[in-house]
Amino acid sequence: YIMQKIVITKQGDPNEGRDGLAEVIASADNPDAAAGIAVYFNGGPGFTIYGFNDIKTIGNVTVYEATRLAFNQQRDIFSILDLVRSVRRITGREYLMDGTILRRLRELREDGRVKYTIFDYTTAKYKKG
Repeated sequence: YIMQKIVITKQGDPNEGRDGLAEVIASADNPDAAAGIAVYFNGGPGFTIYGFNDIKTIGNVTVYEATRLAFNQQRDIFSILDLVRSVRRITGREYLMDGTILRRLRELREDGRVKYTIFDYTTAKYKKG
């Protein structure tokens, strides 16, 4: 399932009107059936589950948004290849260029949304913080 940008439409929900990134999650009993929608807010790694009638799709996930979410889902020390794979999965764009993703990562750092340093140049490992 490809992630989509959505807005919460559930009346009275504390997140009503907020936008986020969402993906369909499979049922534990039946992997071919959907259990609900996992919604990620503000690029955070945690999600809230909603029903299909509680959200409205408003567009595709941008590379910037996908990179922020993928970064926040990584371990403290991570391989840049793992980040690139995650961004491609989130966007559903298999051939998204590494350079584009790395550019968005640098933009996120410049915007103060992520912090990282290069941990090991030879293995392309990055460190959060």
